[in-house]
Amino acid sequence: MMPSPMWIAGWHIGGAPLAYLIKARVCRPRAVFGWSTPGVFPRAPRFNSGLLGTERSMDALEAIGLGLLAGAVGTVALTLAEKIEIRISGREPSTVPGQVGAKLTGRDPQTQPQVAERLNPIVHWVHGISLGAVRGLLGLAGLSFLPATGAFFLMVWGGDVLLYRVLGIAKMPWSWSGPELAGDLWGKGVYVVATSAAFVALEGAL
Repeated sequence: MMPSPMWIAGWHIGGAPLAYLIKARVCRPRAVFGWSTPGVFPRAPRFNSGLLGTERSMDALEAIGLGLLAGAVGTVALTLAEKIEIRISGREPSTVPGQVGAKLTGRDPQTQPQVAERLNPIVHWVHGISLGAVRGLLGLAGLSFLPATGAFFLMVWGGDVLLYRVLGIAKMPWSWSGPELAGDLWGKGVYVVATSAAFVALEGAL
């Protein structure tokens, strides 16, 4: 059975470290923090997540929902950033998302390139939106904008690198060419900053 995109997003980028970060905010007994809201997703303690450390409380479902919306914004920014970079560098558009999709569905992107081509935009958008949920959950760890954005970048970029390697799509970054590495860091950086900023803006609008 093919794992769901949300499972992929939550696991391959380091689900265990992320779970550890939010454990103290979501999973500890209510007596420790004096939570008064019962249920599977109790409200988290007050935390600082904005650019200026604005305090507010948020539960896990709210964080995930806002994260998905922020992920959509980040994916739009990533798409535009890639178009700009392609125009400047003259390289061909990336087919890595489609190759990932083909591999996860048991197809060979080398012998079935049409499958990878068809899945390319779908995986691009699903992957980007889904990863936004991770940025939302990072908010429950009580991190302010810069630490949360830095942690999110390490999870997104490092997780994708490991996923590509495990699936046999790409080698480790130290064997990439300079333009390849620069282009990947540029795209992931734009995505992470845009997603993180969108999450803070959406959270502040509530």
